[in-house]
Amino acid sequence: MDVTAAAIRRTGPFLLSITLVCAIGIGVAVELTRIYLLTNLDPSFESFCAVSAGVNCETVAASPYARTLGVANSLWAIFAYAWLMGMAAWGMARRGADRWPAGVIFGVSSALVAAAAVLFAIMELVIGSICILCIGLDLVNIALFVLAWALWRSAGREHGPLRLLGDDLRWIWRRPTSLAAAAVVTGGLFVGMLQYARHVERKIALAHAARGTAEDGRLRIGPDAYVQAPPGGPGHVCQGGACECRDGGAAGRGAPVQMGRDEEGHEWIGASAPKLLVQEFTDYECPFCRKAHMRLRALMSRSPGYLRTVHRNFPLDQACNPAITKPFHERACALARVAYCAGRQGRFWEMNDYLFQRAPTIRQQKTEPRDLARAPELDLEQFDCCFGPKEPDE
Repeated sequence: MDVTAAAIRRTGPFLLSITLVCAIGIGVAVELTRIYLLTNLDPSFESFCAVSAGVNCETVAASPYARTLGVANSLWAIFAYAWLMGMAAWGMARRGADRWPAGVIFGVSSALVAAAAVLFAIMELVIGSICILCIGLDLVNIALFVLAWALWRSAGREHGPLRLLGDDLRWIWRRPTSLAAAAVVTGGLFVGMLQYARHVERKIALAHAARGTAEDGRLRIGPDAYVQAPPGGPGHVCQGGACECRDGGAAGRGAPVQMGRDEEGHEWIGASAPKLLVQEFTDYECPFCRKAHMRLRALMSRSPGYLRTVHRNFPLDQACNPAITKPFHERACALARVAYCAGRQGRFWEMNDYLFQRAPTIRQQKTEPRDLARAPELDLEQFDCCFGPKEPDE
């Protein structure tokens, strides 16, 4: 009993602290899961941690790196923290002269720190945006590692971490009943996490499909407003090497909102005699621009005779914007050209809305310009004529 009491006094506080830190981690991961879901479901959603282009949880949540093996990283975190909580509670419930589960906890916390380092590098170097809540989980992982290290030192400092982990694995292997119970609980947690992950991804896939799919030749531009595609296709002439591109125009399309070009040649949509004129400087790879686009569409659908939006391309891409001195939105210029060339066939707003509505998929799959032109069924020969020679890196 003296040995058992001494073991409890040495390791109990560390196991309790690990349990509390895991509970904090689960809370943060649940909020991250909510942001991940809403970011991918609702383009108008804005989280508290969308601070700037460089500090934005939504940018990270919308990237393909927000998932590992098809499961949101935040759900993996919830699973890991719940499992560690179970291990710590088990250790507090049956502490004896043995050191269980100090080795297992040290091994898992080390893996969490390594995963956090990789994901932080991806945020910084690949995505180019930092998620505040993800940094919070990184701090949780570091705290768990420090507590696991202290637990190892108190439980068996004469043995290395690998030796301690081996002792734990041998201990559980020699107790079939305990091993079976641990396997059932772990399997239940894992299956539950996978089922919820599938549910989440299915909802996201359906939402993306609904936003990007034409209905009876129409593309949605708001809850109750559509742009109508012309039934016969645009008028154009393109002959051999002497290829001349001619504007298709926006007239005669029967759209429920007015469209046209202003004196400077910028595309506009909305009221023919607007009381409010919005000049929209936008970038097809900018998540904030996407949100503004969806909000303007919602406003226009409610007040079609009040508001007019004038589109102005402002891609944050050094390929065509001299104000950008380093790579940022590296396909924004090409996407702006896609929209412009759709406009030459009288289909600008269809393409504009498609580029924004499908932005996460286009960015993830790096969809080629010619493939984008197929979405609203543009004349591909005319599109090629307008878009120009293929870029070497395309």
